[in-house]
Amino acid sequence: MRCWVGKPGDSRRFTVYTAKWCGACKTQVPMIQDLARRNGFEVELVDVDDLGVQKRVQHVRFVPYIEYLGLEIGYDEFLEVIRGGAEGEGSG
Repeated sequence: MRCWVGKPGDSRRFTVYTAKWCGACKTQVPMIQDLARRNGFEVELVDVDDLGVQKRVQHVRFVPYIEYLGLEIGYDEFLEVIRGGAEGEGSG
């Protein structure tokens, strides 16, 4: 498990980078949103093709791309977080 860092208010929020043209996003993002919201998390969606966010998305290498506390996480880590496995400080 990772050692999560970030602001205290951020611990209930995910940022998911997506794109309208992304087929995987069309199926995975609604599931991510549903799971997160059912477990009390907020989800911010950022479209990587939106010209207003180009500087913000320079680090995104693929979509859908999930961030938690400023770190890229995979789907398994996302599930771990929403199930309570990454609350507070862990090690990893």
